[in-house]
Amino acid sequence: MLKILLLDDYQGRAREWAVWSVLPDTQVDVLEHALPDLAARAARFAGYQVIVAMRERTLFSQELIAALPDLQLLVTTGMRNAAIDMAACAQRGITVCGAPGSQTSAGATAELAWALMLALAKRLPRSRQALLEGHWQPEVTQSLAGRTLGLAGLGWAGLDKLGQAMGMQPNPQGNSGGRWGWAPFEAPPLTPLRSPVLSPIYPRPCCPISAS
Repeated sequence: MLKILLLDDYQGRAREWAVWSVLPDTQVDVLEHALPDLAARAARFAGYQVIVAMRERTLFSQELIAALPDLQLLVTTGMRNAAIDMAACAQRGITVCGAPGSQTSAGATAELAWALMLALAKRLPRSRQALLEGHWQPEVTQSLAGRTLGLAGLGWAGLDKLGQAMGMQPNPQGNSGGRWGWAPFEAPPLTPLRSPVLSPIYPRPCCPISAS
């Protein structure tokens, strides 16, 4: 029997988004919570021929891959996953593949990042709480138009276009994956962005932004 393990399904939706019943003689299990360390992961992942990872939420290091002798196929959502040791997989003969997702989901990251920017600029959490308490407009908010939008890291997923649409000046640094031709990211150091709004986009756990 082929055993498939779906990782980090925090929202409990993985079973709904595929017709797993069409796979003959197959056992599909779902793991909804992250495991704390290498030993726990090795024990829980043992015996599965196929593992589906959810982005960079679980680190597949050389040590973990070596502890999974039955693993034959490692699937990741998205076409890039810095948490997978590709050299270790190649050495073991494990196939690694990705799912690019739908065209409509391509902008999901940019939409969420932009929603967070607007929520901060317009003080939406504080204004919502004030409204619930019977108050109105507790403070004057700021406009993003005319400000600089710092983009640091990988694959800005359209954030530069959204910034331009809102009248901001994008200041990109890093590797956009070749889509817009920016220079590859090298860290450290980053050129000082000096931007009132900064969106760092890095694969976990690789973000080089420190207190300095």
